[in-house]
Amino acid sequence: MRCVPCGNTSHAQGATACRVCGTALPTGGPRSSARDSTHYKDLSQQKRHLLVRVGAPPIELRAGVELRVGRSRDCDVVIQSPRVSRAHALLLWQADAPAVRDLASQNGVWVNGAQVREAQLDDGDELTIGPFTCTYRRLDAIGSMAELQQLLDSQAETQEVEATAMSGRLAEVKLYEVLETLAALGRSGTVEVYGPWGDEGRVGVAEGQPVWASLADLAGQAALEALLEWTEGHFRFSSAVEDRPRDVRASLEELLDGLRRRSDHGLSPSDYGG
Repeated sequence: MRCVPCGNTSHAQGATACRVCGTALPTGGPRSSARDSTHYKDLSQQKRHLLVRVGAPPIELRAGVELRVGRSRDCDVVIQSPRVSRAHALLLWQADAPAVRDLASQNGVWVNGAQVREAQLDDGDELTIGPFTCTYRRLDAIGSMAELQQLLDSQAETQEVEATAMSGRLAEVKLYEVLETLAALGRSGTVEVYGPWGDEGRVGVAEGQPVWASLADLAGQAALEALLEWTEGHFRFSSAVEDRPRDVRASLEELLDGLRRRSDHGLSPSDYGG
């Protein structure tokens, strides 16, 4: 029998203490396992509850824990968007399943394309709050990491398409909506904006936040604020990252707050959220 502290193995049969250092030796009786412990928890029937987003880490929902979703920094899940109210929705628990409740928001909560006041979430349901769209998944605790990786891998193709081919008309999707979507997904890349009169602007985004901008002889925040006013033209987002000095210091939330305060920004009050 080996003494762990000193390594001595020369002990008489039945010895209870090491002859070298005096440390008590194991009795040789049956060893208890973690399963025998009073603190052992059987995880085989437990589940993990996740809100999975393409291109961003999943959000884990825990039984009995409520998460407030909104534009306010005091919320547990912050979405920087004029379409999201300061306190927009609540993720809560009903029995043993998560649910979502609309907190009298301006633009509503949607589950599988239908607006809801309150709804329990089933595995595979798609939840949309402003630009934030995610899928609720319920995974087995044992092997859940493998299941989660398989789920994320299955979305890789969609993520690549979105990252390289996001484009559209500013008459249908405003630049602030493009930026808030990139912020919700934590994307990095370059947004190119083309005006019908021939002007071209560019915005660099790092992990969802604008870091540089250019438009004709304008640069930085002045260029970005001018681009946010455009209501005509086209945009295209590419995952290509340009190495440029940072000249936009304000956060997207601060920029959107400034956009809301300007009377000539062209947005109706219903776009803002309460």
